[in-house]
Amino acid sequence: MINIRKSELRNHFLALIFFTILTLVYFIPFCPITKITDRIYWGDALQHAWAPLWFCRAILKGLPLFDANVLAPYPNSLAWSEGDFGVGAQYFALLPFSRNPVLNYHILNYMSFILAGYGAWLLIRELYPRADKAALFGGIVFAFNCFRGYRAIGHLTILQTHWLPFSTFFLARSLKNAKWVDLAGFGVTTCFIFLSNFYLTVIVSAFYALFLTLLIIFKYFKLQKRHLWIVLVMILAAIIEIPFLLPYMKMKTERFHVIDSLNQYSADIGGYLLPPFYKGRFVNLISSLLYQKGGEKKHVSENCQFIGYLVLLLVLLKMGSFMKRRWRKEKFTPEDKMEGTLMVCALVFFLFSLGPALWISDRIVFHRMPYYYVYKYLAPIRFMRAISRYAIIYLLSFSVLCGAGLQLILEKLKKRYMAWGVFLFLSIYTFGAEYYFYGKYELCKVTDNPIFAWLKEKKKQGRHYNILVLPFRDRRAILESTYHWHSVTEGNYFPPNYTQDISSAQEWNPPVVFLLEKYKVDMILTRSSEIKEKIGKTPFVDKVLEYENRALFRIKKEEFRKSLEEEKKKREEIYRRSKAQSIFLISEKQIRNILAPDKKRWIYHEDTGNFEIKILTGSIILFFNNRNPFSYSTLRFTMKAWSEVDDISPTSLYWHASEESGFNEKLVQKGKIFLDGKEHVYEFNLKNHYQWLYYGNIKSLRLDFIQGKGNRFRLKEICLLP
Repeated sequence: MINIRKSELRNHFLALIFFTILTLVYFIPFCPITKITDRIYWGDALQHAWAPLWFCRAILKGLPLFDANVLAPYPNSLAWSEGDFGVGAQYFALLPFSRNPVLNYHILNYMSFILAGYGAWLLIRELYPRADKAALFGGIVFAFNCFRGYRAIGHLTILQTHWLPFSTFFLARSLKNAKWVDLAGFGVTTCFIFLSNFYLTVIVSAFYALFLTLLIIFKYFKLQKRHLWIVLVMILAAIIEIPFLLPYMKMKTERFHVIDSLNQYSADIGGYLLPPFYKGRFVNLISSLLYQKGGEKKHVSENCQFIGYLVLLLVLLKMGSFMKRRWRKEKFTPEDKMEGTLMVCALVFFLFSLGPALWISDRIVFHRMPYYYVYKYLAPIRFMRAISRYAIIYLLSFSVLCGAGLQLILEKLKKRYMAWGVFLFLSIYTFGAEYYFYGKYELCKVTDNPIFAWLKEKKKQGRHYNILVLPFRDRRAILESTYHWHSVTEGNYFPPNYTQDISSAQEWNPPVVFLLEKYKVDMILTRSSEIKEKIGKTPFVDKVLEYENRALFRIKKEEFRKSLEEEKKKREEIYRRSKAQSIFLISEKQIRNILAPDKKRWIYHEDTGNFEIKILTGSIILFFNNRNPFSYSTLRFTMKAWSEVDDISPTSLYWHASEESGFNEKLVQKGKIFLDGKEHVYEFNLKNHYQWLYYGNIKSLRLDFIQGKGNRFRLKEICLLP
């Protein structure tokens, strides 16, 4: 008995070593181990490295979990993106050894691939006890498939799919004996899945509901009272998640994704049959051999479910064997019933991943796929946008089935060296030719510096600042905030008007004082020399510290208050003169029948409900009204304009917005664009009542208005200025 245990432990140890070596090799093109202390992927990785550390800090310090130090000064700012709570729980194990946010991120990134392979190995061996080599191959397929290796790199929450084979492994064991150890393992791993990514909560819950239902139908096990513990464990996992999920869902229900958005983030048939391409660059050996001009997929970021041609052949081999037994009406073994269940699950979730419409060659050919009805009748899950991620269950099912298919081949090989040869060939080809990517992800450097050290010292003294970070959308500031923990104006997703507001600060025009007041800005941190020069000339701003290309400024309160009063007086005078000099006013009731002194200026398109304004010089004030103040609408309009001097200098177009239909001192949006004779399309999310005020010499302006869903959004009035 002792020898058996030692042998089993050796197998587990060798499997972990095997997947560790593959992981280290796999990451060489992305981020080799020599760079994991100060280099991290651009984009969402910066958010996913920050969020778990905030979770740990909030728990250890007793801070409000959702009032994070991003999107200052918004409350519940963590609800605007997933909190990565499951990842944060894993960070606790790393904190005693490392406080480096970049290093901790990469450790979990590497561990995800190791554990994904090891978990799939465990699951396949549980279903096929003698399939050691086939289980290793199935582990390669699940851990390094194109979806995880191409889409999930840099997205630590998606990589938490490594818990899925563990959870399914414990579930399969619980169905046999329902031991407390297996039930506990199932509960813990399911909690990690649920808390790590709310998309996974929906996907995995649907998977287990279908999985257990099919096993009962196929009589895989006899339903007994002890099996109710499995249901209770899942319910307990859901209850644990509720406090973390509710703030997120409350925010998401205000901006559900529409069908068109889902279509763009759904998979298509090409995503399953071809490896991903990226910006016309060959990514791996197979994609370079198959690539033809114009053949790359357009929405490639979510369209990368390719699992490998040899894997598909092995799955087809297993399906053929399954159908052959079915045709001969042979008695199904428990393995056959499990395989049939996985086949059905793979088919269902494959169809779900295609989204509401069927894409083929980047074109929609059918509009009412099964997920259309899921979206239509299950409103709570409309927060999901990336529908292609339903393919996770397809990938898990196929990793098990291809392992079973390989086992069919290996069992027919009498020579041991032949079995090893087939295994090594399939593994090397699949890993090296179909999964291994030669393109590099862009990395950015994130380290501590004297500015962060100064801010950290102020934090220790009990001072907390709201820091305006410029230029906007430089998400390094999210992760860099972990060095000082002051509030910053960066984030992953943004509340309404936030993007326009903070973006407009980069122009640093006089109205910026309203924005600074609204967002309660105490400090300004910039790494742009152009913005740095503009800020340095402002009388109410004082430079505190400069290091390399960064500068930290503070707001001088007395001087700022004076500048704010001056700007308020200017805005009141502008509005007063604008209303007094207006040529005519078009009210909401007059929209259908345009009443204007010169109707040649206007063309109203009955089919679209759009207005076209021609031969207009001067300024224009547009008043909009959202008919439902508790929901968001999107206004999309096309602007085409020319300057008065034949485009020698571009026309400047400024916009402002206020929370009331009339003039309001508290501006909530402000920005600037240049009209260069080309058409520009802008989209804005509007809530309540907004005023848009345009300045500049506009010779020709066309506005295309598209009302929000259910006509919630309407044009209220138009005021033209001479």
